[in-house]
Amino acid sequence: MRSRQASAALLLGAVGVIAMATLVPAGGVPATRVPPAWCLVCGPAWLADAVANVVLFLPLGAAMYVGRRGVRAAGVVGLTVSLAVELVQWSGWLGSRSPAIADVATNTIGTLVGWATMPAARAVRGSAGASARRLANAWGGMVVLVLVGTSLLLQPAVPRNAAGETITRPSRFSYSPAFGYFGGEIRAVSFNGQPIPHPGYGPLVREAMALGDTFRLELQLRRLEPTMTRRSIVFVHAAGDSTPVLMLAQHGSRVELRQRTNAEAAGFTPLVLVHETGVWSPDEPVRIAATSSSRTMAITTLRNGRATSSQWSVTPLVGWALWQSMIGPGHGGARLVHGGWIVVLFLPLGWLVTGTRPGRPVIGFDSSLLWPTTLALTLLLLPVAFGNPPVRLVDWLLVIGSYGTGTLLRRDNATRQSAGQAA
Repeated sequence: MRSRQASAALLLGAVGVIAMATLVPAGGVPATRVPPAWCLVCGPAWLADAVANVVLFLPLGAAMYVGRRGVRAAGVVGLTVSLAVELVQWSGWLGSRSPAIADVATNTIGTLVGWATMPAARAVRGSAGASARRLANAWGGMVVLVLVGTSLLLQPAVPRNAAGETITRPSRFSYSPAFGYFGGEIRAVSFNGQPIPHPGYGPLVREAMALGDTFRLELQLRRLEPTMTRRSIVFVHAAGDSTPVLMLAQHGSRVELRQRTNAEAAGFTPLVLVHETGVWSPDEPVRIAATSSSRTMAITTLRNGRATSSQWSVTPLVGWALWQSMIGPGHGGARLVHGGWIVVLFLPLGWLVTGTRPGRPVIGFDSSLLWPTTLALTLLLLPVAFGNPPVRLVDWLLVIGSYGTGTLLRRDNATRQSAGQAA
């Protein structure tokens, strides 16, 4: 009876998470303005969306396995749930949500993967000795690859000169391509302290002749854009390219600072710092200061005499999940997602490493010391190698706490098993 109740609870929880992630209206954009439906490769962030879709349906597959359903049944349920979600999105009730063939395929794959990993997860629970060492080495190697890959993907896609300044000139575009026309009023704007002429209304579109590593933007706004769609206020692009290198945009009641990185070219979402400001009245004057570099992003707004700010450091511990459309740096749930990402990486490693037999060397080191030492050196050296900011103290504490929690859980599990055998 308990197993049935646990299976039903897991199944309902998995479906509930899927519903919250896929059936909540996003942005309020009319369905007529949504990109073409039922696409196979949907937009530049197709890879990030595919990974997110697979991960989202993993719990559904796990619930089917716990409920003692076969792999075929799991696949059918995953396909059915995904089709139901896409049909609701296709109906146009959810604004900017749009269906895609790729979503159905990746959701179904995620369900099957979730089902298939459950036997392996049970085998891992009882692993020890050589088996545990292999698992620990595999997981530790994966974590190192993720950290190195993150550092590479978050590098600027367009070369920047650390010793130079950003130099721009008027663009051939009258408005920012793919982001429409900003209907607000810009009263003053400057790049790196240099005033830039602007007629007042409409977006400021500039072509970058040279990019320094640090880009500082200051402007005064009045008569803001009332639409809920994303409208670029300042749009800087490279010569011969319509993709923004740097962009400051208004999206409803929030300001977004975007910079182009290698992740965007690799199929991930752009690097966007989201700053929530609250509801703006149409004629309210607002001052904005934004800073973008390969190390940090920051936005400060001053309205009604009150200053608010958001800042994010681009460290190797920044997870790909933060660049999804629903969650980004500055979003209310960003810190929670960031912390969860660190826990997912390091807690299993502590659990696996603790299961290895002490004293058995791996490449000349005790297995219990190899991966903590390797990962500590990786987190220390990656910022030096790629110019990222060093890992913050709070993140170091979270890494150590996650690894230590995994260690304690494994030891507690071993103690209970020994007590059960003795009894």
